Amino acid sequence: MPQADYSAAVYDVVMQQRDTFTEQFIVRDTDGDLLALGGYTFESQLRATAAGTVVATMTCTVDTDTSTVTRTMGTAVTTGIAAGDYVHDMHWVDPDGDVRTLIAGRFTVKADVTRS
Repeated sequence: MPQADYSAAVYDVVMQQRDTFTEQFIVRDTDGDLLALGGYTFESQLRATAAGTVVATMTCTVDTDTSTVTRTMGTAVTTGIAAGDYVHDMHWVDPDGDVRTLIAGRFTVKADVTRS
């Protein structure tokens, strides 16, 4: 019997502590066409474990003209994250309030060496 898999795409990240973190995602439909994102919001967090407390919240912005979602953490945020292994995900919330987890995975922060 066929079954559907609605789990998030596995997306692992490795970054340096104290670096500015920026990623962009272009959202397309199943035909490869840009998806109209008017009214959609996105949210993303970093935690030590899925059930743990929030270590950092990423800022998510949407460019509806290019169907691009950008998620960021500035240096002020990443400086406060201890080197180590975390988990993250990114949700999209449609105009009706329905939530879908798009990506999820490990998020490794490597220790910074140079300090000012």
